[in-house]
Amino acid sequence: MTDELKPQIRASAAPDTDALNELLRRTIRASYSPFLGVEAVEAYIGSGAVETFTAETVERGSVVTLGDKIAGYGVETGNQVDLLVIDERFHRLGLGTAMLAHLERRLFENFDLLSLESFRDNDAANAFYLGKGWRKIREYREPDYGVEMVELQKDAP
Repeated sequence: MTDELKPQIRASAAPDTDALNELLRRTIRASYSPFLGVEAVEAYIGSGAVETFTAETVERGSVVTLGDKIAGYGVETGNQVDLLVIDERFHRLGLGTAMLAHLERRLFENFDLLSLESFRDNDAANAFYLGKGWRKIREYREPDYGVEMVELQKDAP
């Protein structure tokens, strides 16, 4: 990989907002439609929730870039990995592993126990996290949207 195509991780900022909204909409459609259904995904995207989330998190998130393209987005909230998405066009390049390691390092500076939530039926994401040393703590139904979720945790090394 040339230096210009090596992944770089940096803080996200307001100028990234449009690219992040596009990345989130594209990734949510590609990754969540198979188990949540197209109608539910389009309703979520149409609600403006993506734009609201980005506006609320862009100043405290991280992006992974390849060249001048934003390929992924990660957000921490308290001791939680609140979001980790990699553009589906860049899956299987190690970007998710790099972003998760980055988020874990930052969080473990202040916390001994980390958590994250994932859709129960998101087999690819759940296998990824379990393969990175996370453990499933519980399954539950998310009260606002009624979807089945899992909570995962990881202890400090």
